[in-house]
Amino acid sequence: MFFLRKIKVPLIKLTLIISFLMIIKVPQMADYEESKPSSSPFLLQFGSQGIISLKERGDRFDTEFIQEGSTLGHVVVRYRMKGGKWQEFSTKNIPPTRRRIISSSPDNEETTPHFLIIYNESGWDDYFADLEFTQRFRVMGQALYWTLHLRNLTHKPLEIGDFILELPFNTQPRWDKEIMYTKRVYPHQFISGHGSFIFWMRPNSQGRFLLMTPVQECPLFEDARMERNFKPAKLEYIDRRGVYLHSKLTIDEAIKKGGNWRQDSTSLILTPKFSPQDEITFIFKFTWVDGYQGVRDALVENNLFDVEIVPGMTLPLNLAARLAIRTKNNYNLIPEFPTHTQIEKITEKSSGHIIYRVKFNKLGENKITVSWDDGKRMFLEFFITQPLETLIKKRASFLVNKQQHRDPSKWYDGLFSEWDMKKKILLSPDKRDGLKRYVLSCDDPGLGKAPYVAAKNVGWPEPEEIEAVEYYIKNFVWGKLQRTNQETYPYGVYGIPDWKTNREAGPTDREGWVGHLWRVFDYPHVINLYWSMYRLAQFYPELVHYLDADGYLERALGTAKAYFTLPLELAHWSALDLGTMDEMVINFLIQDLEKRGWKEKAEWLKRRWEKKIEHFIKDDPNLFHSEYPFDPTGFEAYHALAKYAYHQLKEGNSTLKVTLDEVKQFMEKEIALNIATRGWLETSYYQLGGEKRLRYMSQMGGWSIIDYGLYYAENLYPFLRLGYASFLSSWALMNAGDEESNYGYWWPVKENDGAAGSAFVTEAYGRTWLGNEQKRGAWRYSAEIDLGFGAALRTAATIIAQDPLFGLICYGGKLEESGHELKIYSLDGLRQRFHLIKVHVKLHMNLERDGFTSSPPIIIHKNLNYLKFVIESRYEQPHLTKLYLDGLRPGSYRVVIDGREKDILSAQQLARGVEIQVENRNIPVEIICIAKN
Repeated sequence: MFFLRKIKVPLIKLTLIISFLMIIKVPQMADYEESKPSSSPFLLQFGSQGIISLKERGDRFDTEFIQEGSTLGHVVVRYRMKGGKWQEFSTKNIPPTRRRIISSSPDNEETTPHFLIIYNESGWDDYFADLEFTQRFRVMGQALYWTLHLRNLTHKPLEIGDFILELPFNTQPRWDKEIMYTKRVYPHQFISGHGSFIFWMRPNSQGRFLLMTPVQECPLFEDARMERNFKPAKLEYIDRRGVYLHSKLTIDEAIKKGGNWRQDSTSLILTPKFSPQDEITFIFKFTWVDGYQGVRDALVENNLFDVEIVPGMTLPLNLAARLAIRTKNNYNLIPEFPTHTQIEKITEKSSGHIIYRVKFNKLGENKITVSWDDGKRMFLEFFITQPLETLIKKRASFLVNKQQHRDPSKWYDGLFSEWDMKKKILLSPDKRDGLKRYVLSCDDPGLGKAPYVAAKNVGWPEPEEIEAVEYYIKNFVWGKLQRTNQETYPYGVYGIPDWKTNREAGPTDREGWVGHLWRVFDYPHVINLYWSMYRLAQFYPELVHYLDADGYLERALGTAKAYFTLPLELAHWSALDLGTMDEMVINFLIQDLEKRGWKEKAEWLKRRWEKKIEHFIKDDPNLFHSEYPFDPTGFEAYHALAKYAYHQLKEGNSTLKVTLDEVKQFMEKEIALNIATRGWLETSYYQLGGEKRLRYMSQMGGWSIIDYGLYYAENLYPFLRLGYASFLSSWALMNAGDEESNYGYWWPVKENDGAAGSAFVTEAYGRTWLGNEQKRGAWRYSAEIDLGFGAALRTAATIIAQDPLFGLICYGGKLEESGHELKIYSLDGLRQRFHLIKVHVKLHMNLERDGFTSSPPIIIHKNLNYLKFVIESRYEQPHLTKLYLDGLRPGSYRVVIDGREKDILSAQQLARGVEIQVENRNIPVEIICIAKN
């Protein structure tokens, strides 16, 4: 309870106070389950204003959850009298003379960990401040409660515009692996009204998580005064200052700047002193939970919501979602656009989940409000895109038609540069609009665009797009951005600020250096570019003119050699020590070198690749180490390393000095760390599956999670759910639409149809790392996001899964059940990969080129004795494609192509691949089991 204030009042007033208190049942400590320090899971140290140390008792890592030198307990309140100016109350600015502390030591076996502080404590009739603030930390049972009490001390109403809680948790990154893995915590914040929650976990994902939830009902240990003024806690907003219980002032300020906010934004009126509504009490609860499932269970236990959604919350217009909601509450689902949204209850599960099907028919942001208990609300925020196939094609077309410079008089002729969606102009190294030079011409932003166009054209060839990539290579890359094989430092790739500055720099120039070829992260993008061009030259030789297939393969190999040698030679920066974006294509490059018969060249690259694998598996380095002390950019690469090692060892022909068990352990670790940094329980489209505001690693690392679920995980379904949400997530950053939507949601105008933002501004009005301030939503520049879109091309698949929670579902397509057969309409954007995952069944079907038709559908008998599909030709010349079908039961299978029997093959032969002749039309294919072994 809050303690009586020491105040001087007239006798008659004192008598009234005592009489009032006699009516109230004052709770006694013995009435409740209080935890003594020996039984409390919390190890707490209090400073002068709150908690300065928070640990879990018995934690084997002894992790400190509070940042050194900081205090959990500071708040900021922005308030005003009616018609007056806004003022700020900050606990950091209240002098000790206006603070009273009541605390008990956590080390005292006779008392419960407890800390109470009163700011601006006021008596009956004295007045020296506008607000009195009291807060208490108190351990009860297995929980730590944080009570916040605000009181109006004036004789006039006060409007609370912002009520901000500072959360100084120990998130500061460090280079040291042990510190980063076990002495730091990573926050997961779901800000959604009364359904909000936050949890902190170690980046290595081990040990218990610390969960913070808003208390919905006043606990019995609070006194009657607190109960009278108690309000269910909620969180409305978050920014660098903290989390907001009320946020109207900040949101109004952001809107005046051009910002926006789509959740509730409220203020609070405290009535004059001694009136019934002159004070307010909020309470938050901290508990230790066992992993992600522990968070879910605790949310339900605390009268909140456990929500899972497939296939994701960035959702193409032609796909439906399924929701699984588990809670103790009776609730309603209220769509933002009722005439454009269908919500259908499918079933109730014995686990307590209710499953819904949701279909949206309006592009852009759509939210479903979850409403319960007469006014409590949380929000499920979705983003609806055009179909994936439309997005994939639009993005490549936009890059070619709007983002490439074509001016032979310029040194950057051929460059794919930045499009400004706000101003609707193409920027250049001569007209940067305040951007850094490297953003426009090199580094990850400059190097990621052409590889996306090339990779897209492997699946969907367009002659003018292929020509644009070759123009870029001929006029901007070879002999300019990249040193030729006739120069010193052959195949070296120039880094910041741009190749021209570096090549022309003199010996005494401070800026630029002819040997600035050491940024290891640059090389894999160029390797990827050449490897995709090699595939284009193989598949569509009539459309490729600058080099032939061998020429592009040689360039890819030469760049890979430079990757492993030049940064180490020039700057002691080894490619062996870092996981880099796009380097996963080295797996494929080695295979293609071997297929081409370039055995010695393949062996050279294989030795370097395997040395890197051995380093990561044997030496156990920091997987968050990148250009920054904590930067999850390597998780696509780490899984590619593990995947290569796994299959080499399984096939028994490996020279790797690692064991299969070591590979499996590494794979489990890299997946766990990958997941730790992305949204999973946070059900908003800008968090679910996303990594740091939907940036490119959302989709790059997402490939790893899907692949792990498809091929390696035992309990695979959670990985498919999260991985597919990751694959879909960053497509929300594209500005694309139809005439009705004005050709885009974020920066709507036809000139921007197909543009994209690099990441997502979550604040109502915020700042990007490029230095721009802008409204909430997709950035106005694309920067690195095409790296993510390129990874999405490597990931795109239609997956049928017998999910234990959602039932038989289809990721990336539509499913129809008809008797003994399944009909699958592939809508994943590429239509080259199909997977069927059921109990004891893992069927994987991949096309090397061309694609499955979306209609007619893929037809599969449930016993897998019969498959039928149609191959869609995507090239006008007669050609061969290769079908890989792995996972059929042992036996003999008749392969019927275009109505004619081609072969009778074993399941093993089908897994190794079968060639199919494709003319300039669609080709029906049947696979029929004729005998089982």
